[in-house]
Amino acid sequence: MIRSDFDWLVPMNELILVLAAGLLIMQVWLLYRRINASVTPARRKVRLGLNVLLWCMVMGFILKPYTFQNSAGSTGLLIGKDVPRTFVNEIADSLKSAEMLSYNDFSKDGWDTLVLAGQDFGLSLFNLLRGAERQPAVLKWIPYHVPDQIHALRWKGILREGEMQTIKGRIISSKKQYLRLRFGKQTLDSLALSAGLNVFRLSFPVFTQGRTLTELVLDNKILDSVRFFARPHEKLTFCFMLGYPDFESRTLANWLGKNGHAVQYNTVLSKNIRGIIDINKGGEPDIIVTDPGNAGNSLIRKAMAAGKSILFINLTDPSVEIEDINRALGTRFRVKRISNENTVSLPGGLSGLPFHFADSDYILKVKGYAAAVEKTSGKVGITLINETFPLMLNGDSVAYQKTWNSVLAFIHPVSGSNIDVDAPVFKGIKTTIRLNNFESSPSILVAGKDTVFQRYALLNEKSASAEFVPAQSGWINLAGLADDGEHAIFVGDAATFGGEFEAAEMRDFVSSYAYYQAQLREFGRAEGEARGMKKNLPGWLWFVLLMICFTALWAEPKLR
Repeated sequence: MIRSDFDWLVPMNELILVLAAGLLIMQVWLLYRRINASVTPARRKVRLGLNVLLWCMVMGFILKPYTFQNSAGSTGLLIGKDVPRTFVNEIADSLKSAEMLSYNDFSKDGWDTLVLAGQDFGLSLFNLLRGAERQPAVLKWIPYHVPDQIHALRWKGILREGEMQTIKGRIISSKKQYLRLRFGKQTLDSLALSAGLNVFRLSFPVFTQGRTLTELVLDNKILDSVRFFARPHEKLTFCFMLGYPDFESRTLANWLGKNGHAVQYNTVLSKNIRGIIDINKGGEPDIIVTDPGNAGNSLIRKAMAAGKSILFINLTDPSVEIEDINRALGTRFRVKRISNENTVSLPGGLSGLPFHFADSDYILKVKGYAAAVEKTSGKVGITLINETFPLMLNGDSVAYQKTWNSVLAFIHPVSGSNIDVDAPVFKGIKTTIRLNNFESSPSILVAGKDTVFQRYALLNEKSASAEFVPAQSGWINLAGLADDGEHAIFVGDAATFGGEFEAAEMRDFVSSYAYYQAQLREFGRAEGEARGMKKNLPGWLWFVLLMICFTALWAEPKLR
């Protein structure tokens, strides 16, 4: 089917058509006026045919006809510069009906679906697609992931000291190797990778404050940097309810007090005599540390019903004591004996009871520390570690802190005021900041040089969110929050995130394009005719055809 984009209703176009018709009449008139009697009838027909052909070429140049073949399933495939030939062949085999496109022709054809493979297209793709004569109805993206490079990386951009930071992602490993998360020279978590696609999850308790940098390392090669901001921990109140005083609990209580927490140390000294020691002043307890003998205590059950966190320490016979805890508190912990020895070795030079927690959908195990937590109305945690105080006696306060930060992070109550930012955050791509439970309700935040307006939830005036597009990269400060402390977000660009940044740009572009097409359909402004393939003659071909006609008209009188 031959069509034309020429608008017949525009007055200037009508004038052009009248002039074109006058041109044909003038050509024929001049032709017969200048032909003498010596010219044969055959030569007259040739001259007339050449003039009419020239006129047709001029009209074709004006009308720009094209062919359009309706095809509801027409698919075009455009390959990025970063995609190797092997990956292209795989895509071509799976999309046999798709036609391979280049930058020169894909924007001119009316494709029902345009498939983009890879990440490296450059800004020229976006500009060409926006300026296409017929934009595709559907835009799909097939990412290409380089082996031994991390993709789909996610973590928390802002959190508090003592909370668990979790880094998630995927990597196509070329062989069996180790992926490590490091802070300086210290390994925070690690994972053994198998050859092929690996979905990984690394976590650690945050032990820093302020702007923090950790690194993902694959066999001594740094792959990515994970930057986040750690707010100071909230001052919590710990209540120790124990049947007798011991070095383990006393050391833990003193360490918590030195870290600014309020501690109430309540133990039985002798029959009918209790000893109470207060370290710092606090209010109602947030976390209760106790032993299995107090599992049935009414105060423990009331605290758990009120949403408090309970931590059981000093276990001696887990198979019996955990059953007592389950009956008293309605929890579902299960343990299995793993050794006939009295103790087993744990990371950091520690030892634990020869049991491990059975896998369950109800509990969350603390990796490497023989501890588990179950969420009920509150949080109930149990640790099978024998003793940690020898670490402090030996002067290894770093290992002691790492151990208890890991355990306490899992039973940490919900913070009073929270800032939630999903990282990584990219320059030029929309991100969301969520606030919850701040004392005052700021209507405006200042993020770097941007002013960000908050939207508060209708059902919760303490919960708000804001969206903005960072205009600068690097660390940007957040101002306008009620606690007057420093808050910052790290914004990455192509220099800091490389392939992840290009992939984020592609995701943002594809989702924006889908929204744009949906808006066109909603307001009835989408093209009504069927999707299909539109074929135009290129401009250089029209030029060649016109030159051929002019040359033929010039050469014909000279031929005898």
